Amino acid sequence: MENILVDDILEKVDEIVDLIKCDSNYRKYQMLKDDISKNKEIMVLISDVKSLQKKLVLLEYEKKDTTDVSNTLNEIVKSLYAIPLYNEFINTQEEVNEVFQQVKFFIEKIINDKVK
Repeated sequence: MENILVDDILEKVDEIVDLIKCDSNYRKYQMLKDDISKNKEIMVLISDVKSLQKKLVLLEYEKKDTTDVSNTLNEIVKSLYAIPLYNEFINTQEEVNEVFQQVKFFIEKIINDKVK
């Protein structure tokens, strides 16, 4: 009995995933993600951001001055957002994440209503 329930749930989850994958924003997100991964300028900037974030965390942990690293990080982030492809990717990613949150909320609500 338990395996049947799990199988049914997994089947429904697969259906939801398929619906999400068909969504135009999700497809656009995947395309932009692929375009970004091929863009050397963006990838270098992202790598620089990650490196500076690690450095910033370490400096904060050591209670050292973070001003220079923080300023450099902010400048690189501004440079990233000045690139239309990156900006479009971030906006689309936010839209896709919102859909995920809505689906999660909707499923939780239905389960909570049914269990009451």
